[in-house]
Amino acid sequence: MSLSRAGRNAEAKAMLDRMLDRRPDFKPVTNAYTQRLKLYRGEIGPEAVITATDTDEVQVATLAYGLGNWYLVRGDKAQARKAFERSVQSGGWPGFGFIVSEAELRRLR
Repeated sequence: MSLSRAGRNAEAKAMLDRMLDRRPDFKPVTNAYTQRLKLYRGEIGPEAVITATDTDEVQVATLAYGLGNWYLVRGDKAQARKAFERSVQSGGWPGFGFIVSEAELRRLR
């Protein structure tokens, strides 16, 4: 996502095409990581990123942040704002997604 935000789309696609998360030796840190990869590859839509089973506050903050980034890259600042707001409303304050969502909301003012 960082590469996409920097306008380096070809490099971002190349990283996603490596599909490291599908290797047999891959051990995901969290489900949020693999969900975001699926979204960024187009394997799932934005409505499928956060599900009813995602109840951990840090997980929701992380997923919502990733979703907000996805919307920003596509130029949809209104949906990005909603996703970042969901992240900071999640209660998952120890998570990176929560912290960065706060920063993104300040940038979108």
